[in-house]
Amino acid sequence: MPHPYTIADAADFVRRTTAGAIGKCVYAITKADTGAFLGCCGIEPHEDGRTVELGYWLGEPHWNQGYATEAAQSLTDMVFRTRDVEQIDARCRVMNISSRRVIQKCGFQFQATGMVQSLAVGGMVPVEWFRLDRRTWVSLKSWGNIG
Repeated sequence: MPHPYTIADAADFVRRTTAGAIGKCVYAITKADTGAFLGCCGIEPHEDGRTVELGYWLGEPHWNQGYATEAAQSLTDMVFRTRDVEQIDARCRVMNISSRRVIQKCGFQFQATGMVQSLAVGGMVPVEWFRLDRRTWVSLKSWGNIG
């Protein structure tokens, strides 16, 4: 996501989401007690049909409070309980230590580094790629180590 995030960025995000350009499974992250909007999370299917990619973002005032981890865990659980997918991928910028920690707390395992196009910077950025497969998720859930 662009930072700082402008009204024009928000309007473009809504337009692209409505058009299906960001995937068709995008959820608002809100506070349970007030309904205040904190950010978004979603999944986008890969062409192989067996994999989806998890993504999320929070407004800066809500960072480091556990909201991203809670949203990512909830969406991960929903995907494995309701969809016939074998694995979920997640990526974060190499320099985004907090996002990497969210992904790891959800049980994802490091796969590789690479470069991806970023709208926020208007070019390529280095990322780390993580994956959580169904079998590992089931094991972690049964051990009580996640969610």
